[in-house]
Amino acid sequence: MNISNKINTRDIYYFMVFLASACFLVFFAFRPHFSYDGFWHLKMGMDLINHGMSPWIDHYSFTHYGEEIAPVPFIFQILLAVFVSVFGEVYGFQFLKIFYAFFLLLCLHLFFRKIKAPWFIVFLVLPFITYFVHLRYFIRPEIISYVLIVICINLYIRAREDFGAKEMLAICFVIFFWVNYHSPIFGYIIFFGFFLDRAIHKIFHKNESYTWNQWMLWGGTLFMIGFLKPSGPHVLIETLSLLNSEFGKYTLEYSPSNTLYSMDKIVYFSWVLAFYITVASFLKKQYGFAFITIFLVYFSWSTLRLVVPVAIVHFCVLAYLLSQIAYSWKDLTLDKPIKRVLVLFSAGLSVMAFYTLVRVAEADIKNRPHELQTLEQRYPRLVADYLESFQDGGNMLNSMGLGGFLLYKLAPDFKVFIDGRTNILYPIEFVKINNPIEFTTYEDDYVHVKSDALSNIMKKYDIQYAVYKNTPEKLMSFYGVDKFELNYADENYLLFSEKKEISFPVSSQLMVLPMCWNESLSDVVKREVALSEELFADKSYALKYLLRFLDQYISASDKSKYLSELEPGKLKNDSSKRVAAYISMQQKNYEKSIKYFLSYKLHNEYDLLMIAYSLINLEKYSMAEEFLYHFYTKNKGPTKITVAYQKIAIFKSLLENINEKSNLVKFSPDYIKELDGKLKDGNFNNGKPIDSIIPYQYVCKTIINR
Repeated sequence: MNISNKINTRDIYYFMVFLASACFLVFFAFRPHFSYDGFWHLKMGMDLINHGMSPWIDHYSFTHYGEEIAPVPFIFQILLAVFVSVFGEVYGFQFLKIFYAFFLLLCLHLFFRKIKAPWFIVFLVLPFITYFVHLRYFIRPEIISYVLIVICINLYIRAREDFGAKEMLAICFVIFFWVNYHSPIFGYIIFFGFFLDRAIHKIFHKNESYTWNQWMLWGGTLFMIGFLKPSGPHVLIETLSLLNSEFGKYTLEYSPSNTLYSMDKIVYFSWVLAFYITVASFLKKQYGFAFITIFLVYFSWSTLRLVVPVAIVHFCVLAYLLSQIAYSWKDLTLDKPIKRVLVLFSAGLSVMAFYTLVRVAEADIKNRPHELQTLEQRYPRLVADYLESFQDGGNMLNSMGLGGFLLYKLAPDFKVFIDGRTNILYPIEFVKINNPIEFTTYEDDYVHVKSDALSNIMKKYDIQYAVYKNTPEKLMSFYGVDKFELNYADENYLLFSEKKEISFPVSSQLMVLPMCWNESLSDVVKREVALSEELFADKSYALKYLLRFLDQYISASDKSKYLSELEPGKLKNDSSKRVAAYISMQQKNYEKSIKYFLSYKLHNEYDLLMIAYSLINLEKYSMAEEFLYHFYTKNKGPTKITVAYQKIAIFKSLLENINEKSNLVKFSPDYIKELDGKLKDGNFNNGKPIDSIIPYQYVCKTIINR
């Protein structure tokens, strides 16, 4: 009876750990969808199911239209399309993540049962696996690959115990499925470790349970399976070509891991843990696991996208090794102090992982009210809706990250320049061409563009539209492109086009550069107001609300009084409030301008500078210095020239103004001299002073003339 109760108690502990992990993963599944690539996968899957369109041919770009795509994770694309068809776009993505989470937990349960892991080892390992899964909880093909990793480690252990036909056929079947699903490189690494382990045991430990003929036959069969797929070379050849390419310079996925995880203690702990796993594997004569661990930890450190799958491998191997140690020590009598230390250390690690998950969940709860705003920042939903509703189809110039969403929403009427299929459709040479357009460099804020890449691309291809992030630099980079102008803007994205009957050039430019309002624009704005009222009745575009505000302002008999009495809460969005703030500054109503500036949801660096400028005009010098100090800390010190010339020059000018009329507290006069010297050393604007304390005033003349 006592033994039965003890077993039941252990099962309860085991179940509770899995339940906790499942709860976290279900909770995280309801985050907004943040993967750019998920949408082009969805589009390809839907077109395959609904229209029979081949996933091995490009249908969506105008730069590589009709060219071969290889390899293609069509199984994942079909699965995603089915989930979205049944549950809708939002819930389809979320329920697929939940399906993946429970599939992974089921495979982990079977793995733990196979290795006979005691509950306390599961308690130690599973929270860390849960944490790493949440790091890349994206709808991408590799989510099922993570499940296959666990299955492969399980099969490795089974085949190591019995190098028989049944076990090896199971391994071959999994690799065959993986080859036709997605890149099975982790499967090949795991089973290379297995064959290495068996070879070492054959040579040095005289293992007679299998022959060299068996070893070579199954090893060769496993390698040859890599060719059994519809298109493309062997997976190992693909992987080597990818490792030798320069994609890491242009995509975050292939950049070093410490760029993103520099402050993540658990990620660093996993890298340190790899050393223990390697040593323990050697001591337990698990040479294959030692090789796998030491081989993969390098790629985990050097490649961002590999951190999660490598961690899953390492923690599964750790669970196996600890389970072996636990059973070899079960009859070993340890002193109570040693037992306490081991128990407390293990419990402390597990609690640390669970505590970190709780903190992440708390942050998610705080951010949930801002999900819609976050999605609009991430994806050009409103631009896509505007294009679909009011523009003719055509070729779109776009940044890499936006291509998948745009082709999902707008194909086949619109075709994209580039999207996330960078290693299966777009060669590295093409990505290099796109890079100067996406990340144009400037000598200073007068935006002298160093590269003619944008103009060259516009001339080379028959392009009707361009979609990019809403930044002043991107707006000005299109000023020199013939026949193109700003057509439409929202708070996050810009749409440029050849001149069209339906367009909102002036109000859109005010969405980018709100300081450029001028009363001479009133007539043009009135025309845009009339057009927006005709077209946007059922739309929630930020542009519509900005135009409504401008219409009321223009129509007011006493504009200054209207603006002074208008409460910021009456305005629908940040763009309207920002324009109102700059108009108030033009009218020298600095108290009102500060109210508008402070009412934003999101503040940019110019907002901080303009708040300080308004406070200086109100002779509130200490408060102005506080905002300038916030600007300073946000940029990690403008002495490093980490921000644009104009921002630093305005910052310095405001500090000088405070220093002349009051005493600086957080900055010294010597710092101003140092900052001035840095600007001159940088040769920004040839050492000339800025034209105006208000940013981009020199551009406003161009806007009015256009």
